[in-house]
Amino acid sequence: MLDADPDPALCDRLASVDDGTLAAMGRSILGATTVAALAARSGLTMRGLQRWFRRHVGIAPRTYLRLLRFQETLVTIQTEPAVLADQAALHGYADQPHMARDFRALAGRAPRSARKHARGPFVQ
Repeated sequence: MLDADPDPALCDRLASVDDGTLAAMGRSILGATTVAALAARSGLTMRGLQRWFRRHVGIAPRTYLRLLRFQETLVTIQTEPAVLADQAALHGYADQPHMARDFRALAGRAPRSARKHARGPFVQ
């Protein structure tokens, strides 16, 4: 699952986008882990949330959540020695192959390869 604490850097970036309306919306939804939770936290309908995301973020809410989960997982597999199947479960993937498919689609490499690459050598 995603961490409930919003990333302060992301909050700062959201705050710099506009007069505060967008930043307030962003802060209210950053801790959500499902599209339904995003809608509930924002006070919008599911369709309203989709329109808001397209207009202000440029991607669908589900894609946003997928990218956040991937980013969090990438950081932890590179810094923590836990078994990849345990990392998949920790971050809300159905199983390790689900995580591996996401990694290949988003990073172009398997999680094991991403972990190995993070440890070096950096010049090939």
